[in-house]
This record gives sequence, C-alpha cells and structure tokens, in this order.
Amino acid sequence: MNFTEATTSREAIQLAKTLYPNLIGSTENHDLFMRETSLPEATADALDFCADIAPGNPVFVEVAPTPTARPGWCFTNVADVAATAGGSVCYGWTIWGAPGLWYNAEFHAVWKTSGETLIDVTPKVDGENFIMFLPDPRYSPDFDFYQRPNNVRMRTYGHFERRDSVRAKLAGFNEARVRYEREKATLKGLSLLQSIGTGLKRDRFEKLIDGFLEEVGEFENMLKPTPDGMVCKDPRHTAQFERRRHRVWRQKTKLFLMADMIVRGMVPGKEA
Repeated sequence: MNFTEATTSREAIQLAKTLYPNLIGSTENHDLFMRETSLPEATADALDFCADIAPGNPVFVEVAPTPTARPGWCFTNVADVAATAGGSVCYGWTIWGAPGLWYNAEFHAVWKTSGETLIDVTPKVDGENFIMFLPDPRYSPDFDFYQRPNNVRMRTYGHFERRDSVRAKLAGFNEARVRYEREKATLKGLSLLQSIGTGLKRDRFEKLIDGFLEEVGEFENMLKPTPDGMVCKDPRHTAQFERRRHRVWRQKTKLFLMADMIVRGMVPGKEA
C-alpha cells in the first residue's frame, strides 16, 4: 500500500513508518522521529500540491554537494559551480513533507549541467541524498534570489477526505474570485487548495495543523533574505518576531508528538 491507496488520514500517518524508513529510530522500540524530509515518491496528493505551486511536474534530483557548498546558500553554491564547470542555475521548489501532516514547498536553486542534468549541489542538514524538485519556468536564470517568494504549505492530513469538496467549491468561483483567493492564500503562505479547505468542516487535529501552517506563514512574512541570512524585516518588531518564532517551534513540536502518538495508537478517540 502507498499514500495513493490510503483511505483515511490515519492510514497515511501509519504508512509514514514504511515509506520514510529514515524517520524510524531503534529496532527495539520503532520510535518515529517526525521531521520534514524529501518525499519518496510523487503521490496523487503531492501532484495536487505541485499543481498549485507551478506548471509542470516534479522530478527527483540527486544531492551531490560541492566541497565548498554551504547549507542554505543554494544560489551562491550553484553560481560557484557554474563558474567553474559551466551550466546554469535552475530555479524551482523543493517539495518537503512532514509525513501524513503537511507538504512544504521551499524556493530553491539547483545546478543545470551543460548536458541538461539537474543536480542539487547544496548539502542538506538532515543528510537527504535526493530531493523532489519542481522546476518553475516563471523564474529566469537572472532572477534576484533575494526577492524569492516565501514557502507554500498544504495540509495532507485530511486531504483525501476533503479533496473533492475543495475542488467543487473552487469550480464554482469565477476568474476574479480565483485570483482573489490565490492572492489571499499567497499572503498566508498556503496553497490555494489549503486556503479553500480551511473553510470546510474539520476535525480537531486538522484545525491544529491549519493553525500552525497559518502561524508559520505569518512568521515567514516577517523575514527578509539578506547576504547575511534571514533577518526580521522591521527591527521595531524584533520582540514580536522572537515570540512568534518560539510559538511556531512549540506548535510544530506538539504536532509531531501527536502524530507519533497516533501512529502508536496512544491518542484517545483515534485508532492508529
């Protein structure tokens, strides 16, 4: 069974233990250490998410860092290797997944060799050796990476159960309404499907995930990229920035722990 065959959200979380073996701890207790990592396959809900982000289909790209590459500095890493080995930069989105909980699209740069092969030359802090990458033709090689868009997220817990309802609701919108809804979703760091889906009936766990996704989107709106890294846009709001940063971390930790308990059948009222 894979994610496309799962009939409930809880089945999707359960399948994380087999589809994401690198999340599993010791063989004695099979602890599940939840985190965002690269998706192992292009499932139906992943393709739904990607279609909301950019035209085209995602591809799997090998991670092969250069000796001098730094984590988090993808565009300079690509520029360095292109200057010595040729080729060019290809902009797009790394598709991360918190198994059974949400997907996260992060704007990213990979190296396109002179032979048209895509290689991710930026090291990953968690050691992934491949990424799911969605090329975005709307960004040319001369795009200013410091103007890059924020991350985009979509809840996967409950996606199967809500997908048809969300699509039906979206189909009833005219072009102007769709444009308005997409702009609203972008401001919150959400995919269009995710933003529309928050207006439907949800269970408590879905509401907790949605609250976190909106919170982290608002937090990222307070950031701006600089040559020294990500900093708070407005120094006058530094205290608020720090409070929100800690709140986001606490919310994420809580959701990961809850997902771990669901997998092990430890949450009252929910079956693993």
